[in-house]
Amino acid sequence: MHCVCFSPNGKYLASASSDTTCKIWNAQKNFAMIRNIKDHSKQIISLAFSQDNKYLATGSDDNTCKVWNVEKNFELINTIVAHSLIVTAVAFSPDSKHLATSSEDCTFKVWNLENGSELIQSIQGHSDKVSSIIVSNDGRYLITSSYDKTIKIWDIQKDFELINTIQDSLNKILSIALTPDDKFLISGLSNGTINVWNVNQNFKLSQTFQAHAGGVISLQTTQKYLLSYSLNEGCKLWDFNNKFQYLSSSYEQAAGAAYIKLSPDGRYLVTSNKNKSDSKVTIWDVEDNYKIAKIIQDHTQFVSVISFSPQNKYLITGSDDTTCKIWNINNNFKLVQTIEDHTDRVVMASFSLDGKYLVTSSQFSCKIWNVERNFQFIKNIKGSYRVQYLSAAFTVDGQYLVLGNSESRCQIYKIEKQKGLINNLTGNNDDVEEINKLEDVFYLDYEL
Repeated sequence: MHCVCFSPNGKYLASASSDTTCKIWNAQKNFAMIRNIKDHSKQIISLAFSQDNKYLATGSDDNTCKVWNVEKNFELINTIVAHSLIVTAVAFSPDSKHLATSSEDCTFKVWNLENGSELIQSIQGHSDKVSSIIVSNDGRYLITSSYDKTIKIWDIQKDFELINTIQDSLNKILSIALTPDDKFLISGLSNGTINVWNVNQNFKLSQTFQAHAGGVISLQTTQKYLLSYSLNEGCKLWDFNNKFQYLSSSYEQAAGAAYIKLSPDGRYLVTSNKNKSDSKVTIWDVEDNYKIAKIIQDHTQFVSVISFSPQNKYLITGSDDTTCKIWNINNNFKLVQTIEDHTDRVVMASFSLDGKYLVTSSQFSCKIWNVERNFQFIKNIKGSYRVQYLSAAFTVDGQYLVLGNSESRCQIYKIEKQKGLINNLTGNNDDVEEINKLEDVFYLDYEL
């Protein structure tokens, strides 16, 4: 399964895969499948709902983008066949009036949805693959990056006029991101460099620094930090409120960690060691110049799961030793409970957004726990030797749990009434690798 996304009103879930289908599920009717779209001839790699909930766009390896009318049972409105190569990304404008598509044919195109998906801009702005496309949070700019070593900024309010081209003479642009306030544009390059551009100063280069030894393939911003990722070094953290300063020399060990997680309030950074023979977990105090707050050595094998409760009360660590340990953050990370019910290595732990439930998973079973009742066991969901549970997410109201497994299914369980499996989202031929918060689904829209 390549991508899943909810409509902004939470009514529909769309899932798409390399089996060429896009399936639509009604979240308000026990996730009953209401539509199975089979109109693409090759795999679907990108999905997007418009903000007004009227449209769904699907982009495919068959070089087309299709637009569907949500209000008319996802009736096909238009097939966009203007690209000559794979459609890498689709994105709606904040007012839902326009759709942008990008492609490996080095172009991006803008379509007027109020006039029958009329093509209003066809921009051959790049000379190589368009790796990503983003829209500024204020809806003013559309920004594209490419393997041709350029970033281009297009003014949406001026009919997508090209207002700036950022050129790097040597390196491909692998990733781009905007800070939440739209003040800075950040680009990650194939040589490991990160560049910071001041949006309010006509995208003037504000800062450049060597972040990684290899290509920066992902960038993520929060109100305080920039998190960058490369395949050979993992994650690194930067303080963009302090000119993107690398946060601490003591963090250098954490930067090469196998797993890394920030607490929701940004106070603590937790890492596990990349060396799989080392079971140590290190907790860093971000606000105290990354001083080590605690070292956890209670597991006997490698720790591959780190998770925080949304309310910053608990830290969960899961290990190859088959246990999951729960730590009280407010009591100096005191161990409060050890879950020993799994018979295989723990591969996932996730809280509901209201903090009431915890789901933990080993390769062949998931277990649900009531957090408010001292992590009381609620339900065991068994897999088999063929079915491995790879990911999990709760709906915003905490009433449903969605599990992704290696049989290409999203299994949906109702939690509150404990009625068990409601439906299976089947028919996709790829593993479900990761499901993020259901109101926002992220997927890579570039190729390495």
